[in-house]
Amino acid sequence: MRPYDSTDDINTIENGGCSGTSYTRDGAAQEDVDAARSRLEENGYHQNLRGSWDKD
Repeated sequence: MRPYDSTDDINTIENGGCSGTSYTRDGAAQEDVDAARSRLEENGYHQNLRGSWDKD
């Protein structure tokens, strides 16, 4: 099993959705952002006061 790579999830949050994705349904981009945030938190990351993601 590969170690978790946070890069894609952080980029999804910063971009407001997945890069290169054309969202046709309202709220779909936010669902991707919420899922990325959940994966980060499940893997021991937290958002600091500056908005950056740090590993616990």
